[in-house]
Amino acid sequence: MFDRLEAELTGRTSQGSWFAGAHFSLVDAVYGPIFRYFDVFDRIGDFGILDEKPMVAHWRQALGERRSVEEAVDQDYPQRLEAFLRAKASHLSEIIRQGDQATALPEARYA
Repeated sequence: MFDRLEAELTGRTSQGSWFAGAHFSLVDAVYGPIFRYFDVFDRIGDFGILDEKPMVAHWRQALGERRSVEEAVDQDYPQRLEAFLRAKASHLSEIIRQGDQATALPEARYA
């Protein structure tokens, strides 16, 4: 899917930060929330989803900086999404829990 998006963005004739170039469109409105998931995924680990896709990465950044996309959800959305993902019995929830263990402070030992 992201290979196709990269090709579309690379081949467009109109310049600008949005999928259609200078004009924010329905495609941008759809992908804004999708890329919000990526913000949380980036905190969990380096999955390399957009590696070698610089046009998609640039588009993602522009969408994340757009006020309407930014204000579409509450400020605590990343924390709520991570809690939702953590609660699932999934491969991603296992990765989250492993990360918790890796960054946990060692327990204090008392004499």
